[in-house]
Amino acid sequence: GGGTLLLVYAIYRRDPVFIAGQALSTFIYIRNLQFALRERKARKAG
Repeated sequence: GGGTLLLVYAIYRRDPVFIAGQALSTFIYIRNLQFALRERKARKAG
């Protein structure tokens, strides 16, 4: 998504503060997706 694109841009610019901020937000987004997928699988399994 947009956060990943911003992370790529931050890496391109070689801006450590920008990279750190975007990497953290992208990590949190991915972690939340994993939680949602695990919950969905648990509900399907019954």
